[in-house]
Amino acid sequence: MLLLPDGHMVGVLLGSCLFGLDGKVKAKYFHHTLYTLEGEILASERSAPDTLAELAKRPSISAAWEIIKRIKDHTCPIIQPKSEWADLNMAAYFSSPAAAAATFA
Repeated sequence: MLLLPDGHMVGVLLGSCLFGLDGKVKAKYFHHTLYTLEGEILASERSAPDTLAELAKRPSISAAWEIIKRIKDHTCPIIQPKSEWADLNMAAYFSSPAAAAATFA
């Protein structure tokens, strides 16, 4: 699951593809970096140990399965990674019309 710092889940990572709440590919992940489909950097991974209390606050596995059930096309596009950062932060990117993130209960 990909969570924003506030704990909001925005997608599920399967292989190197990040699928959004609507079940469509939104981003690619490799070399500890999350890229837009245009190749711009969205985030870079940093290691942070999670406590059990922090893990308990996260969305349930069933929420991740809801995303997985929406995936109809498992094609993961090839991107050309760039060194430039995306203009939008992750929260804005995943809620933008271009990302077309759907919400679910």
